Amino acid sequence: MKRLLKILMFLFCSTLTSVAFTQPNYQRAFKDSVLSASSNVDTLTSKPDSVSQRTAQAIIPNKYPLFIPDEGNSFKISYNKVRMNDYRHSAQVLSLLPFTYFQDMGSFGQPGIMKVYGLSNSSVAYSINGIDQNNRWKNHLNTYYLSPEIFDTLEFVSLPSGFLYSRMNNPVHINVNSRNKFAKRSYSRLRFHQAPNEEGNIDLIFNAPLFSNSWIYIQVANSAAEPRGGQQTGGDYNTDFSLWNIQTSLNYLFDNSWVLEASYNHIKENIELNGGVERNSSMYEARNATVIYNALKQKTTAHNFSLNLNADIFKGARSFISTYYRFNEQEYRQNTDEGLLSESIPVIKNDNKYKSYGISGRQIFDYGFFNFDLLGNYERTDYNADLISNNTNEDVFSVGARLSLNLFEAIYPSFYAKTSNIRKVQYTGIGGEAKLKLTDSFLLSGELSFFESPFSLLEEQLMSAGTNVSKQKNTTLELNAELNSNELSARLGYFYYRNDNAALPVIDNYADTLTINEVGYFIPSELERSGINLSLSLNLWKILVTTNSAYYFDNSTNKNNSLPDFTSSSGVYYVDTLFQSNLYLKAGINFKLSGEKSFVTFDNEKSLPVAYSSNGISNNPALISTESVPLAKQFDLFLAGIIQEKATVYFVFENLLDEQYYLLPYYPMYPQGLRFGISWEFLD
Repeated sequence: MKRLLKILMFLFCSTLTSVAFTQPNYQRAFKDSVLSASSNVDTLTSKPDSVSQRTAQAIIPNKYPLFIPDEGNSFKISYNKVRMNDYRHSAQVLSLLPFTYFQDMGSFGQPGIMKVYGLSNSSVAYSINGIDQNNRWKNHLNTYYLSPEIFDTLEFVSLPSGFLYSRMNNPVHINVNSRNKFAKRSYSRLRFHQAPNEEGNIDLIFNAPLFSNSWIYIQVANSAAEPRGGQQTGGDYNTDFSLWNIQTSLNYLFDNSWVLEASYNHIKENIELNGGVERNSSMYEARNATVIYNALKQKTTAHNFSLNLNADIFKGARSFISTYYRFNEQEYRQNTDEGLLSESIPVIKNDNKYKSYGISGRQIFDYGFFNFDLLGNYERTDYNADLISNNTNEDVFSVGARLSLNLFEAIYPSFYAKTSNIRKVQYTGIGGEAKLKLTDSFLLSGELSFFESPFSLLEEQLMSAGTNVSKQKNTTLELNAELNSNELSARLGYFYYRNDNAALPVIDNYADTLTINEVGYFIPSELERSGINLSLSLNLWKILVTTNSAYYFDNSTNKNNSLPDFTSSSGVYYVDTLFQSNLYLKAGINFKLSGEKSFVTFDNEKSLPVAYSSNGISNNPALISTESVPLAKQFDLFLAGIIQEKATVYFVFENLLDEQYYLLPYYPMYPQGLRFGISWEFLD
């Protein structure tokens, strides 16, 4: 990885140097705006650059750009707005959305915890072009498997509406619309970054017409990191990471109203999971630190196929049909390596596989003053998983509908309902929304829903004996106010969420040791979350100020997943065009804050943060620790520039103040270091 990155860097720098400051001048307009619930306005991100505008001229307009209609209360952000922001993987792009927070684990590739509305894991659904990407037995997705370079539009469904579009009625739903595959000319793109500890990422895209009405799209991405040190294994910190993500598709355009796409996605991941670092005087010294697991690793293989047909049957009627197949295998190994066996660490050797076959259909009728959206899905999944006590299969069938009205171009009410049959149990949900457009720049919205959802297969299988609960009962509320002007864009939101029967993970027979962190069972428990969020973008002369900050109201159930009492991702930047408008510059400080949070440990195999344990005697689980993780802060020096409309170059000096603290027990903060990268788009 290191040698390849050096070669690419040399070639790019040579090319850029040869063309620098020789092209005609151009002017750039810059305006950051806050995420909009009613339009494609983006949040906390950079202006559309002329490279993207130039590329767009070579792209045939996408007739089906959005999964969630504008009439629905969703929030959208386009990739063109993201490219001048700092990100190393998709979780940092997702963190631009309201009420999002990524609980990092201090090493590139370590899975981390993506929290949305204070919820995580089986409460959050991710889809690409409407097809559910979550692992079927966990009902969860490692966000590293979402390549940010495939993003065309990122859609964040409001909390009350999330269940309507989710296969398993997850309250939170995030959909990725992939890049347009219909190029008038051959189009290529390369992005890479490199950081300390051999961390690097390369992402290559090629898109070209084959014949007059067919196109091919190929994307190959590789992310990798090497061990950082550690004394147990001769300098191996047990953080080795490699991820291949390959996307390819063939697209056929019958005419202006019929589009057929066949796509394939392959994921191959090998990762070492160290469980964190034992707390001692050497915990921040990579070479001398004592990692908790020196022989824990996981390999994941996925093959995903889909065939999609999008069509306009007649004016005002849009149809979508997708068939898909998904294969996933997770091989988990703990304390199985000869020569590294430890008597204090449990031996685990699990292979968890599944195959899913599905078909989803959708019909949208849009006549201006009303929009009717009808959705249906059927899926069959066959499991062969060591974690599932009786290997089984499951059927999921659902039908949902949404009616949205446009009254006087100022009032936008909508109503929706859904019924699902999952593992032969019926689940229902209803909801409604109202939006009031007071002026062209000021919008108010409110939404409320009540719905039932199933436990994940893992939760159902490990539910404590004697539990007579088959459904989770959810209540959600969200209120938003938005203001958009030339200098200021702001969005203030409030949410409330309650689940009467959430699945609470418990470590069984906990022996007061860091090396025992496997979830033994789940118990049903009340879960409640509420909070406010402010997304703001302010332009003053050549100074840009942004923030995406949330405060979560005190609630006893916050300790269940180590939710901080507040989070903030902000920045102050100088933005300008320099050198006779040949360089567009954005330079400043990124800073992140997260408040005090409760103590949890992390079950790597099940991807679960765990706060409670049982001693094997009492049925009343207790907190693993009454400790709390103190306030965490990070300041980064950030610089990005677009040179001659040909390349975006960026540098990040991470952890500027060399802060040392736990991000999550027992994962130390990234060490101070320099990260750099280049993104280059070109035609033909």
